Amino acid sequence: MIGGVSHRCVLAVVAACWLAGGVVWAGPAEDLYEKGRYAMSVNNYPEAAEKFKELVERYPSSRITPSGRLMLGLAYIYTQKYAEAIAALKELQKPGVPEDLTESAGYYIGLSYLYLGSGLPDSDPKRATNLKEAVKTLSDFTKAYPQSKTFEDALWKLANA
Repeated sequence: MIGGVSHRCVLAVVAACWLAGGVVWAGPAEDLYEKGRYAMSVNNYPEAAEKFKELVERYPSSRITPSGRLMLGLAYIYTQKYAEAIAALKELQKPGVPEDLTESAGYYIGLSYLYLGSGLPDSDPKRATNLKEAVKTLSDFTKAYPQSKTFEDALWKLANA
């Protein structure tokens, strides 16, 4: 477990990303995705973030880019770059993004706000702001996705926010 996210969750997200849209693996965008995915599988999260960032910046219209953006968010979480994770993942909350990716993004945005706030001293006003956003985001997630595989974990995180 890294940053409160189990390796099993990462593997589930990787599998979901691969299955999203019946992606055909051919071309430079898919090559970057595979390199990022490999880096994730060997716990080289900085390298994974680099590959996924390059993917979303160079190939914004590729079918694989939304999945790459989710993986970018996860790589940022694993490297404790929570603000960057939130920014990347919020892009998946826009219309036209596959629902499974929007669902996963909602959960990981909530976790990122929780970790961002929890890492600050009690006296820092940003702590309360981030923790309130974590509560809001995780509450919205549990209402929108009661059948999610991460529902119980989201409730537990919400109780601890």
